Amino acid sequence: MKTLTLITSVMTIVPMLSVASVKTPVHKTHSSHSADQAYQFTGDLMFSGFCKAVIHNDVSMLRRNVGQQVGRVASTSRGVYRTVLQSDGVTCAGEDLLTFSQSRQAKDVLAYLQQQANRL
Repeated sequence: MKTLTLITSVMTIVPMLSVASVKTPVHKTHSSHSADQAYQFTGDLMFSGFCKAVIHNDVSMLRRNVGQQVGRVASTSRGVYRTVLQSDGVTCAGEDLLTFSQSRQAKDVLAYLQQQANRL
């Protein structure tokens, strides 16, 4: 898998994400930015949606990303979950997806990922 770097605000620097680079935008104009505009993804963006789903604690976004990877990563959604949940699968901030969800306190996504991991 490729490497994704996540750098959030000046106050918080999260170690590397696996897939593409994520950093705060260069130009901040208003504090009313949506969460999508708070990060800039660069590099290989094929798997950045998984990390983005954790950042937003959005299970539906995670499920959409799994569906988009069927046929690319594995032939079924179950195979995609198996691949991305491996310790050497998709990593965000240098952590596997489950650990990254815990560190970001993405409770909904974490619960969903744990449920999917138990089904494998």
